Amino acid sequence: MDYHLIKLGVLLRYGGLARHPLLRGLPDHLRDNIAKRFIFSPKHGFTYQRVPKAANSTIARTLAAHILGNEAIRRDGHGARAKGRLRRLPSPEQFADSFSFTFVRDPATRVLSAWRDKGHNTKYMRRYGLEDPKAPGRPIAFSDFLRRLDEGLLDKDLHWCPQTLMLVDGGRAFDFVGRVERIDTDLPHVMERIFGSAAAPATSPVDRTGASARAAQDISADDMRLIRRLYAEDYAFIAEL
Repeated sequence: MDYHLIKLGVLLRYGGLARHPLLRGLPDHLRDNIAKRFIFSPKHGFTYQRVPKAANSTIARTLAAHILGNEAIRRDGHGARAKGRLRRLPSPEQFADSFSFTFVRDPATRVLSAWRDKGHNTKYMRRYGLEDPKAPGRPIAFSDFLRRLDEGLLDKDLHWCPQTLMLVDGGRAFDFVGRVERIDTDLPHVMERIFGSAAAPATSPVDRTGASARAAQDISADDMRLIRRLYAEDYAFIAEL
């Protein structure tokens, strides 16, 4: 659904995104981008809040294949068309009545994936000052990226901000919270719950940045200590899943 229509509907019903009950408690500067990342289907009775860098392209494409058919995901490797076509923001009543779910990821591999993806993206490098001052046009090192997050960049972009910061009620509002690390079992569980079939169609790779495979060699002990401090609430939340 066109996001401008979603915002217009929210404006007419609630007076704007800041007054939408599901979004009211979220950070002002992130609210608009968070509102774009809901998939709601009244027909199939589910709500999915997408978390960037947590397999959301794979999950959106899987949902699209079930709802729209396999043709809908052809040549849609990053799931952009699937996300756009399925995008819809539920009312709090619709959210409560639907099967609500999301997926989260280990903060260390997620922030590494964000750096390997957005930290190497020219637009993001310029927007957030992520260019290496000693090597123009090249990204700063991962350790330097983490220090930038610690200096005030942590909550500036959804691709690396804490997951509990962007989720409805810090993630506690959902009927099911899956783990990217268990996606081979958690995603079929979600598909069975929604569609009555655990069979999931072929989708794009979960970890297209290779962060999971490279985590051990790219994340130092000092990096890990900083990550655990920056994402302490995420780790506490994930520990309960």
